[in-house]
Amino acid sequence: MTDDAFATTGRAAGKFDGGAGTWSYRDGVYTECIRIHSNEALMGEKVAFSCRLEGDLWHHAADFVAKGRRYVIDEVWRRLRRQPCDAARPDAVAP
Repeated sequence: MTDDAFATTGRAAGKFDGGAGTWSYRDGVYTECIRIHSNEALMGEKVAFSCRLEGDLWHHAADFVAKGRRYVIDEVWRRLRRQPCDAARPDAVAP
């Protein structure tokens, strides 16, 4: 996730699942404009999520219809703090 774009990847039922697009936040509503997605029915959709931040946990949920199919999303994501590249490597040696 960047200041204005998002990308997700994952696996569901042994298959690749992912998408990307732009996002915005206004008046307590997080909105995704899905540009590409492994599920073609979601491409071009604009999805509004209710959301809240609790410490490093971000909760967001949406219930919407795309191309005649209902989707219910209720997710919790955890913020990962940035580390220097070498700090993440177990074999890294301090200078």
